Amino acid sequence: MPIFALMKTEDGNNSKDIKAFLESINLSQYQKHKDFHIFKFTDHIDELPKKVSSQKYGFFRIISTKNHEADIRINERRFNAFNEHVSFIVPEQRVSVDTQRIDKNGSGYMLLFTPDFLRFTFSTFDLFQKFPFFNLNNSPVYFIKEARKDFFINHLEKIYNYFIEFNSDNLEIIRSYVIIMLFEAKKLFFNHKVESVANSRAEELTLQFENLIKQTKQKKRI
Repeated sequence: MPIFALMKTEDGNNSKDIKAFLESINLSQYQKHKDFHIFKFTDHIDELPKKVSSQKYGFFRIISTKNHEADIRINERRFNAFNEHVSFIVPEQRVSVDTQRIDKNGSGYMLLFTPDFLRFTFSTFDLFQKFPFFNLNNSPVYFIKEARKDFFINHLEKIYNYFIEFNSDNLEIIRSYVIIMLFEAKKLFFNHKVESVANSRAEELTLQFENLIKQTKQKKRI
């Protein structure tokens, strides 16, 4: 979906929120904040459904796993999640998952947040502008090189540990860790420490066009 199409539906869309998503995967009883959630896959082996159908949601997701056998489809892209990877999923992207096995010796987290949770941003558009991995026409899936093995897993584990003992102070620590992780990830992309699934030529041209839009000083929302 082009960035200007998402901008059009950003305010007042009918996409489902974090609560609705957690209800769909049997984890609603663990929700602690309306604009943020994180869970560890191995903590919910018996609760998580094996198959999750494609749905539209109005929040961002970061997923990082290793040693979990699952076939994942994000819009039209399909991949197997066994190798260590990280996925950046933006509002309106459709995701479906077919899980074959979650290895108890593996690691995996899903982090969910809305732009309102990150106080230094003002809108979904700001997240697209600041962080290249949220480009809608770039690949949402990145495989981790050996030099940065466990980078995302370690960051998400820290956030998860604070979330387990949730209180107002830990909420601020979580917010800070999420922001740090996003900026650290941005550095990795510029230093080519992660590898994306190759884009088609049409996707590359669309991405270049979106980047030109982001560089303009005057931005008129449709």
